[in-house]
Amino acid sequence: MYYRRKIDDYLNNWKADPERKPLIVKGARQIGTTESIMHFAEGNYENVVIFSGFMLGINYKKIHSNSVGSKTDYEMYSMDFEELLTCV
Repeated sequence: MYYRRKIDDYLNNWKADPERKPLIVKGARQIGTTESIMHFAEGNYENVVIFSGFMLGINYKKIHSNSVGSKTDYEMYSMDFEELLTCV
């Protein structure tokens, strides 16, 4: 069972933006980041490829430059009360 999260709307808006940049979703472990991303990807794309980005946050701050030039960051947090109410 998938619980609707605030990131769902953000991801749909990001996908609809014709000038979107690569998206980096950051967040603590065990808060549903991977599940939310996979739910979005499986619902919007025919093919989904998963690779070693799950531990990216550990060294992400030490990277001085990114090859992509520009990117969009999104910080995901634990489920809050507002999100919890949508699950009931």
